[in-house]
Amino acid sequence: MPEILVATLSSAGRAEPLFSVAGDLVGRGHRVTVMTGVAHAESVRQLGARLHPLPATADGEPSSHTAGAGPDDFSRRLPCQTVEFRRALGERRYDVVIMDYGLSGIVPLLSGAATAVPPVLCYTPTPAVPAQLLEVGALFDRLIVPTVPSFEYPHNDLPASLRFVGVVRPRPPDGFVPPAWWAELDGARPVVHVTQGTDNGDLSQLVEPCISALADSDVTVVVSTGGRDPGALGIPLPANAFVAEHLPQDLLLPKVDVLVTDGGYATVQPALAAGVPIVVAGSTGDRAEVAARVAWSGTGINLQTGTPSPAAIAAAVQRIRSEAGFLRNARRLEADFARRDGVAEIAALVDEVVGERAQRWAN
Repeated sequence: MPEILVATLSSAGRAEPLFSVAGDLVGRGHRVTVMTGVAHAESVRQLGARLHPLPATADGEPSSHTAGAGPDDFSRRLPCQTVEFRRALGERRYDVVIMDYGLSGIVPLLSGAATAVPPVLCYTPTPAVPAQLLEVGALFDRLIVPTVPSFEYPHNDLPASLRFVGVVRPRPPDGFVPPAWWAELDGARPVVHVTQGTDNGDLSQLVEPCISALADSDVTVVVSTGGRDPGALGIPLPANAFVAEHLPQDLLLPKVDVLVTDGGYATVQPALAAGVPIVVAGSTGDRAEVAARVAWSGTGINLQTGTPSPAAIAAAVQRIRSEAGFLRNARRLEADFARRDGVAEIAALVDEVVGERAQRWAN
């Protein structure tokens, strides 16, 4: 069976999808090594995989919930990533590498003949922007985008290596104990979920305005702080709102009527896969691209700012609840997602590139 290296940065939003992939590959009989931070050693062991520790100097994810690492942090960790990939590829003969797009330190090894690099599948949970993808598409054997084509603009200039695989679902939650208020989500009131994901630490940008916006409305508000202490909220929690650090998406989203988010790809795709319409407040980088696609697909509303007012949020939530088209379009994408199993599709891509490599050697 193939020997596979799965490489991912350590933050939960990056690691969890590729842990799902690694566990599935182990279950198919493949020999899997996971390169990630040592904090995940036990998780990797439970997957049945081998750990290749990724040093903190190569990992580089922000240790606090700030806006993220700057360009200097990124440039400093790239050479460390290159060293670690070279070490990993020197220790074992891998048949395939599956990597998180944040580990771009592998790129110098792809452009030189000195190191024999196996086929590389790059997992890129970002919108398909041709100008950004055409160059990297020539480097990787496959670009894996975890969405469906109907969420993307019609393109005729995407790299030939790009594959839409659908959502990559997380592993079943281990030992999740529902909070005391969980049963409230099964009541008659609509449920609005608000989150800024794991890498935007300023809850005053979206979470707090959303709580204020809906405090007197006939909805139940569920806040996920993305790992931050709920005590960090700078406003009192009204009677119709509940808060938790983390909540399993697969268990929460079927109970949700509207999602309010800053546009993180790993939040938006599972919501659409569950048929949940979305209010997006994302104005920079990939989040602005995600917000634009939510509006274009008719699955939600783009507030066109990362710091919306409570009034703007309240109006958007009310509009989604009152105009049936948003739910109808979200359900349309839900049906599209249901036709794809992201984890299984990635396993099929592994078989595909291994077969292509064997064919090249045979010739």
